[in-house]
Amino acid sequence: MDTIGLEQLGHPSWDPLCFSSVEGLLYYLPAMIRLTLDNIEDRQNSYLDQFLFHLIQDGRDNRLVLACSCEQRNFIAAFLEYLINNYPSQIEAEAQLPDEILRAHEIWCAV
Repeated sequence: MDTIGLEQLGHPSWDPLCFSSVEGLLYYLPAMIRLTLDNIEDRQNSYLDQFLFHLIQDGRDNRLVLACSCEQRNFIAAFLEYLINNYPSQIEAEAQLPDEILRAHEIWCAV
């Protein structure tokens, strides 16, 4: 998990997590958070959009949301707040990201 990187997960057209079980998504969630933080300053290699895709896919029926404990959901919601508060220029650099991160936060707070 500590060695998985953008080479494996960073391209939307061949993201293996789209085919993963919910257990696989849970296993790789810490790596997804790490990749988001490690690459947030690099607009060319940012993982934020992929991370948000997995967090908002299927809205409140998202299998990852439903598989997480209350504590895990609260952590993800707090992490999204951290990103919003500390990386506004990186989020605003992509047209869809401000709406997506707010939607993700709403989903992860509501369940």
